[in-house]
Formats: sequence, C-alpha cells, structure tokens
Amino acid sequence: MAEIPTLTGSVSPENLGIVSMSEHLLFGLPGWQYAPEVDFDRAAAFDRICSSLKLFKEQGGGTIVDTSGITLGRDVIFYTRLSEVTGVKIVAATGFDNHPMSIPGHFSTYSVLYRKTSDPHQYHWHREIPGNFYPSHGGTKDYLMFLFFNELTEGMVAPSMIKTKKRAGIVKTAGSWDQIMPAEDFSIRGAAMAAKRAGAALMVGGINQVERQLEIIKEEGLEPDRIIICDCDDGRAIDLERDKAFAQRGLYVSYNHIGWEDTSGPSAIPDEQRVALVKDMIDAGFTGNVVLSCGAIGYALGVPESRHSFGHLLQSFVPKLREAGVKDSEINTILVENPKRILTRREN
Repeated sequence: MAEIPTLTGSVSPENLGIVSMSEHLLFGLPGWQYAPEVDFDRAAAFDRICSSLKLFKEQGGGTIVDTSGITLGRDVIFYTRLSEVTGVKIVAATGFDNHPMSIPGHFSTYSVLYRKTSDPHQYHWHREIPGNFYPSHGGTKDYLMFLFFNELTEGMVAPSMIKTKKRAGIVKTAGSWDQIMPAEDFSIRGAAMAAKRAGAALMVGGINQVERQLEIIKEEGLEPDRIIICDCDDGRAIDLERDKAFAQRGLYVSYNHIGWEDTSGPSAIPDEQRVALVKDMIDAGFTGNVVLSCGAIGYALGVPESRHSFGHLLQSFVPKLREAGVKDSEINTILVENPKRILTRREN
C-alpha cells in the first residue's frame, strides 16, 4: 500500500492513528502580515499550538490534516517543527480556498490585462507551463493544476519563497456562497486535475454552491470516492437528506466545525445537533462516508479565534457520540479507517 506524505516523512496508512480531517494550525487571510493590528509572536504561537496538539495526542489522536492551503497561513517549516516536538503527524494541503478570500492576484483571472473576448471565462493567463508539463493551451486551469500537482509530488513552498521537499497530502478547493466566480472555476478545475493526476483526494468547501462545484469536478474526471464535501455542518445549510444523497453517490461527508457553537456566528450550531447528524448518517448505513474535525484555529492571524482546541474532538465530541449510542467500531471507522482510505494515494 502506498505511503502517505506527512511533514516528518512518509508513513504507512496503518500508522496514522486517529485523524482529524480539517484543522488550521495557523489561519489568516492573505496580507495579514501587513496589518498593524496583528501581533504575530512566533514563539507564543508555537507554544499555543503545541499545547493544542499535545491535548489532541493525550486524548488518543495521531494525525492532524491542516487545510489552510497555500495562502491562508500555511508555514511548512513551522508546522514541521511542531510535529517533531509534539509527535502528532501533520498532513498539509495544497490548493486555494474561495475568491477573493484566498486566490491571490497573481493567480486570479482578474489580474490579466488583455481581454480577448467579452466572456469572463476568457480573462485568464495564457502562459507556458515549465517543461511542457501537460498537453494544453497553457490556460489558467492547467497552470493551476501544475502548481498544485507540483506541491503534491515535488514539495510545498514555505514563506520567503523557500521551496521544500515536503509534499502536500491532499488538495483543498472552495467556491463562494452565492456563485462560482471565474477565478474559482479555474481553481476548482486545476485542483481536480491535480488530485486526479496525483491520485490524491480533494476537499471541497463552500456548501451552498457545492452541486456546481461537483459538476466542474466531474468534467475534469475525478472519481466521487476521491471527493470530500466540507462544511456539511454549516448552520446556514443543514440538510441531512442532502448528506445522505452525497454518500449514496460515493462522496465523503465532512462535519468539520465541531466545537463552533457560539450563536453569534451564522455557521454555528450546538454540537448536540452535529451528534444527531452523525448518528443519522450511521443509522442510514453511511458510516464509511463520514469524516469529522473541529476546524479549530491553533493561532489566529487577524481573524476570530476558536474557543476550542484540536483536542475538543476526542475530549468532548466523541463521548457525546458514545452517549448517543454510537459504537466504538463505528467511531473507529469514521476517525481511523475513512481518513486512511482518503489520504492513501491512488495509483494512476
């Protein structure tokens, strides 16, 4: 079986242990480092994230998947040292989130000066991909595919333009709430193409426009069982029948905001409601299609902090699942077996 790339080396799927599938060690919007109100104390950040990771490990956790992607705070070298100190394996993601939150101007369709047609989908880069890497016209989706694929197979870029040999383990993409913008269309296509070519899985955020995203991903040929639908526990879009339909199609359903219960945020819901969603999915026969995480922020870079840590999943939520009648074997499937299948590369 293929080994899984983590920041401290490739590991056997059997050695991942319990996996939290979507967390944020660092998280900030592009440009946070220029904001005068953001006080980034690197040592304090390291200590805070260490404490959260150690709690996760003390509760039985083995692996964290950081899904901040390329531009939302990811620091590969910083993360590697955190993994070395705590013993928690870290799988990092490549890819962009939605636009304009995550896709920087260099890669945005709107950064192009020359418009050939009135079609907004034509406002994109036409450039050669290094080494004629992939047969194409050099358009944006292929250019982004090359970027993401390179991080999956060669190594990720760290801050200060440092190219590392540490490979990403998964791809993250997303769309806006009200529509899929042209920049997102290209980013989603590039992410799907890279995931397919590398045999990796693709996490899809932006639940309100997910059906359009799935249409785009299908056009690029990525198999349903390589796709994780994130944000299914977003309080603005709870829909159990939708989640069952996703699972019926072979997709994975991710409840990845566990612990976000503060009612001041529109996406927050009580964890008890999330327990009910998980239990209903299990009762419907879809244990093998559910993954869980907290979406906690280890250290916030100018954005609201989470009130809970990575350990909340095992310390608080799993006991609630047991109280609701979920069996240990079912919990093991969700936290160990499903992530193992997702993170294992597929030979292409």
